[in-house]
Amino acid sequence: PKALLTGSLPYISRMLSLLMTSSESARLLQLHTQLKTAIDRALVDFMTNGVTDESYAAFEQSLKDIGSEEYKAIYQAAYDRYLTRQEVAAQ
Repeated sequence: PKALLTGSLPYISRMLSLLMTSSESARLLQLHTQLKTAIDRALVDFMTNGVTDESYAAFEQSLKDIGSEEYKAIYQAAYDRYLTRQEVAAQ
């Protein structure tokens, strides 16, 4: 259920942060701050001026330019390490 997953996200995020290297954690914090700022600004702009296909595409590109793919990759790497540890523990 969606509510269960949504309630679990803070726990999952904290758990994955324990599996991150110090450089991953530092980079994640930097990216998070930049992405949050861009998202907040875009939301205000969208609410004030409306959303067009072009403005949304520009928003998506700005997130990629900031490093949204890297942000996702850091979490994926931590999750992969978590799965590896679970597999080893299960053996």
